[in-house]
Amino acid sequence: MRRTAIKPRHMYALAQEYMATRPRRKNLRGGRPKRYDDAMILTIAMIQNLNGYSYREALEFCEEYFADLPVLSTHHYRLRTFTPEDAQGFVAFVGKKVSKSSS
Repeated sequence: MRRTAIKPRHMYALAQEYMATRPRRKNLRGGRPKRYDDAMILTIAMIQNLNGYSYREALEFCEEYFADLPVLSTHHYRLRTFTPEDAQGFVAFVGKKVSKSSS
């Protein structure tokens, strides 16, 4: 299986499933409520990583699949709020799901 064979909508569904298993992240500094869910941010980051896109290229690619996307600065800021454990956990989660489905 090619590493980019996962469709963006399927990856988003996997991200939603993964985030449901994680404890809710709280914004300790207050501020506005999040407009984009964490699953969307992780999905865009995974697409960026799999295809070797820049932040801007990943958002442009995702425009074809998702109607409501964050702007570049919002995506970058929100991506920085994830811990490395969250990101690595998501990659491992997707790897397990893909290997199960291909078996």
